[in-house]
Amino acid sequence: MKAAFDSLGSDVNSMGYPEMNPWPDKYGRNGAVFKDRTNRTDQREGLWGSHLPIVTMFHSFLAGSECVQCSVARSPCPGEPGHTFCSTDPAPRQCEAPPCHYGNNSGSGWIEWTAVPVADMEGSRYQDVFFRITKVDSNGTIVDARYFDTYALRGFEGTDLPAEINDGALVQGMGSPAGSEIAADFYAEVLKQRKYWEETLSKEGMMSFSLPGDDGLLLRDQAVHVVVRDMISRHDFFWPKYGILPGYYGEPGNDGCPLTIYYSLVGALEMGAFEYAKGVLHNWLKFWTRKRGNHRRGGVSNTQAFMDELVAKYVSYTGDTQMVLEFFDKIMMPSTINRALITRAKGLGPSHKAYGVPAVNDNGDLYATGIECGTTFGLASTPHEYDGVVADSTAVDCHITMPWYLLRPI
Repeated sequence: MKAAFDSLGSDVNSMGYPEMNPWPDKYGRNGAVFKDRTNRTDQREGLWGSHLPIVTMFHSFLAGSECVQCSVARSPCPGEPGHTFCSTDPAPRQCEAPPCHYGNNSGSGWIEWTAVPVADMEGSRYQDVFFRITKVDSNGTIVDARYFDTYALRGFEGTDLPAEINDGALVQGMGSPAGSEIAADFYAEVLKQRKYWEETLSKEGMMSFSLPGDDGLLLRDQAVHVVVRDMISRHDFFWPKYGILPGYYGEPGNDGCPLTIYYSLVGALEMGAFEYAKGVLHNWLKFWTRKRGNHRRGGVSNTQAFMDELVAKYVSYTGDTQMVLEFFDKIMMPSTINRALITRAKGLGPSHKAYGVPAVNDNGDLYATGIECGTTFGLASTPHEYDGVVADSTAVDCHITMPWYLLRPI
């Protein structure tokens, strides 16, 4: 389970993580810790430590922008000092909502949202994250900073609780203050992230860069972060993950999309991360490749051809021939398919416009088109008309994405 946020700092999966986006939902509620209305067009973001997977997002807010979702002045909650409510809001228990802490601000400033994932989850499929959400005046003065251990809905009151629980988080959803144990854990995890990636990248023996100027430093950081980002996208080191739920690509059946192997392997090999490359390739060949294709929609022929090149590059860079011997039949699968496609294309004869051109399924997302090709044209030797276009079915092996458009008469 990944912690996913959009560019507004919204908890897109509604997991209960602390948010920065103050824009109210259809019920007039929002999960933002600070209620200042941020400027959607003035958002900045960056990484800590040049390439570490610690991200900070900034949104500016304008003077007098706090609590704008209430059309009238907010009123104090009876018996709850510091809490306010909106008298035009009919919802029950409104005084239990996070209070409007600063009234109408006299100045502008920034909301800073920082996420520090726990570096090593030791095989768990769930990701813990420490958050810091800070409110900063335009002159750089920190107005408030709140710290969270993964979830926002934690608030503990009472002096009779153990210190690790009673850490000053008196308001539900407002996190813990500076100086609390959670705040200390936040900064401790920053140091753990640095140590973890120093050791990981050193073990990989990756190449280093010495590039001139600020642009050179940026290119170096981006190159290293590409490998880091690829590594954190996988579960338990090598198991691929194509997307994030609730998006369609987060569905587990999509983990075997060829894109999860090809570019991971290219990046790892070119950066010199050979141990990582070995694990990525072994996972792909063992779990995702079959003798007659790969798991997930039967494969995409042009990217399967790319696999031949990547295996050859892996052997050339690492000298590891054992992988080839272990999975020889699976490695030969794309070569066999491509040879068959070319042989069939050459069978059309030199005078045919598609002679020698393999007709392949070049987009796995359009697998239904390939099925339609076969069920519509079959192996007929005469031209057929489909959607007003005449296509020569003798050039079609029904792996192609759109034969009737590609092979229309010129």
